[in-house]
Amino acid sequence: MKKILLVLVIVIVTASSASALQATDFLLSTPVAVKTVLPLYYIPEAFADTDSLIITAAMLMLFTVPNGFLMYNVVTENKEGTKLLRNITKITDGTSGLLMAG
Repeated sequence: MKKILLVLVIVIVTASSASALQATDFLLSTPVAVKTVLPLYYIPEAFADTDSLIITAAMLMLFTVPNGFLMYNVVTENKEGTKLLRNITKITDGTSGLLMAG
């Protein structure tokens, strides 16, 4: 029961950060910015160790691309793009949260 509760908390926290994002609130945009920038740190490691290349590519596709486009649409105030990318990041963040919870 504790593991199920932990999985639910991880999924809810990772998926809800995108829906709280607004252009004027910098504290709410911090999780999205971290999910965008953090996988870029692992690119040199991926080229040095070819075993981690697939993991780094998956991190870039799950975190950097959708969250980067989400932040761009929020800043440019594109409501339709923001709505679409919030739904996409909810799915990708929820999926990665489930994968991290094991």
